[in-house]
Amino acid sequence: MDLLGGMSPILKVVEYAREFGSVVLDITSMPKRFFMFLVVKLLDEPLIKNLVVTYTKPESYPEGPLATDPEPVAALPGFGRISSSSSSSSLMIVGVGYIQFSLAELFEQSKGRRLKFLMPFPPGAPSARRNWTLLHHMDPDVEMVRDIRRIHAMDMFEAYEWINECIDEAEGGAVDLIPLGPKPHSMAMALSHRRRSSQTQVQYAQPHTYRSDYSSGIATNFLGEVECIGYCLKISGEECI
Repeated sequence: MDLLGGMSPILKVVEYAREFGSVVLDITSMPKRFFMFLVVKLLDEPLIKNLVVTYTKPESYPEGPLATDPEPVAALPGFGRISSSSSSSSLMIVGVGYIQFSLAELFEQSKGRRLKFLMPFPPGAPSARRNWTLLHHMDPDVEMVRDIRRIHAMDMFEAYEWINECIDEAEGGAVDLIPLGPKPHSMAMALSHRRRSSQTQVQYAQPHTYRSDYSSGIATNFLGEVECIGYCLKISGEECI
């Protein structure tokens, strides 16, 4: 699939899924640009009565850039701001993560806005170093900033609740969501936009290519169990969020 292509292939998947009514969608290897759009469209489809999204955490990521040749920062397809009482964003919520591309434009956009950071944990080296490097780029005084919320990298539902609280606190002001963090946190941003599309937009710099060794292995917990999580978003036609 063309990383910069349209959403027609995704809509065909939704049309196909309608025939079955129940969907288990694995987003482990799907680019954010596509899985975020697909999750929302599957959730919106009334003929799909049951929807579970699964994600498996990698064991490790390589050093160095994970993607190259990014597009300019822009709203992802289906995630633009429909309207807003404010002409410019008053709040930017940044999902902190590994990829650091096209950030100069993002830094410029963040000037004069209130910044909130969604920090995944538990971060191990080099994850922690990369996360804090990104924070320092976004705000040199980050040690003094208290708007950092630490939420487990796999806890999509808590991230979703926190993002919604932040949007509510903006009192109608425009909010930009930046999904640079782990996929469960990015999915939370997609679902929050679905809830408040008139006020929010999801911005991203889509790369032209990803590393072939983007990640390796499958993470396990202290019990030796595979870290694969299922997120139930709809059951028997009723949404779970």
